[in-house]
Amino acid sequence: MQRQLQVIFVLTSVLYLFTLGATSDSWCGSYTEDFTTLDYCDTAKTTALWDTGAGELKLHPFAMTVVGVCDTFSSVQRVTVVADYAYVGAGGQGLMVVDISDPANPVYAGGYDTPGTTVQAAIAGDYAYLADCSSGLQVIDITDPTNPSLAGSYDTDGVAVGIALAGDYAYIADSNSGLAVIDISNPGSPTYAGGYNTPGSAQGVSISGDYAYVGDGTVGGLQVLDISDPTNPTPAGSYDTPGMAYGATLSGDYAYVADGFSGGVLVLDISDPTSPTYVGDYDTPGYAYWVSLWGDRAFVADGTLGGVHVLDISNPASPVFEDSLLGAGYVNYVALAGDHAFVTDSGTGLLVVDIADPVIPPVLVGSNGFAEGAYSVAVSGDYAYVSTGIGATYPGLLVFDITDPGSPTLVDSVTWAYGGYSVSVDGDYAYVCDIWSLGSLSAGTVVDISDPTNLAVAGSLSVNGISYDARIAGDYLFFAGADGVGWGVFVFDISDPTNPDSVAMVPTALYCQSLDISGDYLYAGAGGGLEVIDISDPTSPVIVGWAENYSARRQVKVWGDYAFVTGWTGQPMYLYDISDAANPDSVTSYSFDYSPYRLDIAGDYALVGISFAGLAVMDISDPANASVLGVYQNSGRCKTPVFAGRYAYLADEENGLEVLEVFERDLDLEGDVGHSKYVYRGNEIDSVKITTTQTGTVYWEVSADSGANWQEIEPDGQWQPLTHPGRVLFWRSRHVYTGDGVNPTCGNLQIEYTEDISGVADTRRPSVFSLSPCAPTPFSASTTIRFALPEARKVRLAVHDVLGRQVATLVDGELAPDWYTHPWNGTGDGGGSLSPGIYFVRFDAGDFMAIQKTVLLR
Repeated sequence: MQRQLQVIFVLTSVLYLFTLGATSDSWCGSYTEDFTTLDYCDTAKTTALWDTGAGELKLHPFAMTVVGVCDTFSSVQRVTVVADYAYVGAGGQGLMVVDISDPANPVYAGGYDTPGTTVQAAIAGDYAYLADCSSGLQVIDITDPTNPSLAGSYDTDGVAVGIALAGDYAYIADSNSGLAVIDISNPGSPTYAGGYNTPGSAQGVSISGDYAYVGDGTVGGLQVLDISDPTNPTPAGSYDTPGMAYGATLSGDYAYVADGFSGGVLVLDISDPTSPTYVGDYDTPGYAYWVSLWGDRAFVADGTLGGVHVLDISNPASPVFEDSLLGAGYVNYVALAGDHAFVTDSGTGLLVVDIADPVIPPVLVGSNGFAEGAYSVAVSGDYAYVSTGIGATYPGLLVFDITDPGSPTLVDSVTWAYGGYSVSVDGDYAYVCDIWSLGSLSAGTVVDISDPTNLAVAGSLSVNGISYDARIAGDYLFFAGADGVGWGVFVFDISDPTNPDSVAMVPTALYCQSLDISGDYLYAGAGGGLEVIDISDPTSPVIVGWAENYSARRQVKVWGDYAFVTGWTGQPMYLYDISDAANPDSVTSYSFDYSPYRLDIAGDYALVGISFAGLAVMDISDPANASVLGVYQNSGRCKTPVFAGRYAYLADEENGLEVLEVFERDLDLEGDVGHSKYVYRGNEIDSVKITTTQTGTVYWEVSADSGANWQEIEPDGQWQPLTHPGRVLFWRSRHVYTGDGVNPTCGNLQIEYTEDISGVADTRRPSVFSLSPCAPTPFSASTTIRFALPEARKVRLAVHDVLGRQVATLVDGELAPDWYTHPWNGTGDGGGSLSPGIYFVRFDAGDFMAIQKTVLLR
């Protein structure tokens, strides 16, 4: 919406008030502000956020705060966070492991000095895979993070500077050698699988489905490679970025490219990976090395000038600056986990930054009842995948577009007789377990989600039984369930997802219903307890540990050295120490009013779905003494919660899909004032009315006497007389924070006012010639010129530059007596836009001449 200023003098009524023989007339004017320019913003007096990108006036998000520092290394590169540890590529010092269980006190825990220069670590299970520059790929055993040891290596042809993992493969950004694909099915002996020499210098790589997105430096821009056959990557598409592409961070249909100094952050539409297209950009002040995403915000590692640069990307086409934090040196990388950002800063080391606060209790922001009967939800990019069971309107798999979390929209569904219980997403496929399929040939369904708006059944898990839960590791899918013989964990080779191949089964206790995987171990919850299965060879799983617990059925969730286990009806949630996988040790249990169902974990917080009691938020920073911080109460049966950025997506059997805000950036409660420049100067204003489009609590005041007196005006669209009339109109706002999840915001403000012009003749004829000051000035979109003509004259209204040259003719001809207004949008006589600067408006009417100055901005 283009910002408009309207100062419209329209005769609304002629009131014949026979007081002292005078006639009182009233004129009406209006002013509209949509906050997309700063034309009327008094920046010296405005402390609130006048957000021209979003077109809103609101409270600022709080400033990021450094809460912890680990300064044991100086040449830090990139960092990866898993549970209680941050794995830092420390350049010539190799891999550094930092204990972040207490974010305010990050402590060096261990390290491994690699032969090369470690840039990035990717973590899978008990192994860290390092891009180690001249030494290629280094595989480090981190079973004990405090004592990392070498497991294997592969010396790539180029200089390994970036890495991503998918299945049994490591994808290496190998500088001038392009993309190298390494088979890591045996971490102790990685082997070359394939590669592609990109046209530039590969700096970073990200994987989504069958495609690798390579930041290819100055020459290659963004290169998209088809890796459906990892042994033979082939070019699929590309986009020539203006700067030096370091890598792309992917979210749904968008790629956010860190494009160095010239490009900043570039947003590309990758809905068709073969043809990336430009969507938007933001030129950061520094050197954009990497972009990390957290809900509708992008955190940019922006070198020395920008530090950490935070952008609002709620509209990907128009990223808007929100905040920044400068480091002591150059900021190379930002990793996000829960409510903290982990920042590598060459001048300091590893910074732990507070970026959010939990919303206690969580706030419901959106829902969709079409997912009634929901059991499970998984989130990938801009979509939520919900499995629904028997009795639901759509039993099977439903997909919701969550681009706007406040309004999740059903985009497609695929159904079958009994529907699904749990859903797991991996690349272009969703794997849905079906607890009601006993007697059929399939215990699960494979759905092609390469186009989330056009689902298609691609295959099935051929077991004559039932399945409750599934987890994926590399090319293998593990599901908990039963066949006609008994309960256990079933293993499928899904290297071809359309034709899953059953390769193994390990019997467990009765009612094996939940799974989780950490490293080479699978943790299974069954009626007899928690069972630990060695899956280092997925084709030959072996039970190696067991802890008795007759209700360990609903879910197992591994978090670092701990496993949280929910049980059957009426049972508490249990905590086990699994630092020794072969001997899980019961630590404690947590009781709730109703039965805990499933849970998810982000940072130091756990979300626990509780049947008939809502969603509990727990602080698990000290797992042995975890506590409930708050509970979101709803009317249904909470099944599965999933964290995704600042939101949680909840599968609820009665209410469908619910979206909750669980993290928010705190708000600057002191920066709460919006203040305008004068929006009108002219005749005396005696009454006003205000109409707004706003959320939350915003109070409004106006002054008609140049700010000498202020009067609060209700934004109810009703006329209100002014106690102190005047000739110069200002407005100001105060934004009041009233609760979690709501930023008091105005997106549109309209002020209408009446002018008292008592004593003016009925003909409305002015008594003197006059030229009023331009309003607004300075201006960028348009300014309004007002003049008075008491008698008919030939009038010339023109604009001159500072050298006296006439650049625009606005009026040239005979005019009748009247008051006149004329807009000027900064264009010259030829129709082109004039350069920013000072201009003079000259009004000639016979022997009368007047000049007013204005300033044009762009």
